[in-house]
Amino acid sequence: MEKLLTYSGAALTIKATLLFEWEAIVNWDPENRYVIQRVSKENAERFIKSAKKIIRELL
Repeated sequence: MEKLLTYSGAALTIKATLLFEWEAIVNWDPENRYVIQRVSKENAERFIKSAKKIIRELL
């Protein structure tokens, strides 16, 4: 995720304005979809909301 943000050219903006949201998603790994794990509803909602906010900022 860090590299993607850097390549987007928006790293400074996102980290300055959406740091809470960035910290919620920065450790995401596409391989996690194959790992069975329990996630609380609150954590899932935070992740989704954070990802949506960052995407809106990038677009």
